[in-house]
Amino acid sequence: MSQRSAEWIIGAIIAFGLGILSIVLGFAFLPAGSKAYEDGTFVPWLLAWGMIWTAVVAAFALSGFLVVNGRRG
Repeated sequence: MSQRSAEWIIGAIIAFGLGILSIVLGFAFLPAGSKAYEDGTFVPWLLAWGMIWTAVVAAFALSGFLVVNGRRG
């Protein structure tokens, strides 16, 4: 593996890690769904989780893209 390929793979690992970190931070900072429903903040809770999962999907897609391009060179 060349140095250029290693850089792409390292970037992919970092992107994947950021996706995992987004999920962990969501669980750490957002209340449970039942608690949000009781407090009347269920819609903002859903929007926050929607944004988190969008970021996770984007991070995993970017990670896959970087792996594919890293393996080419």
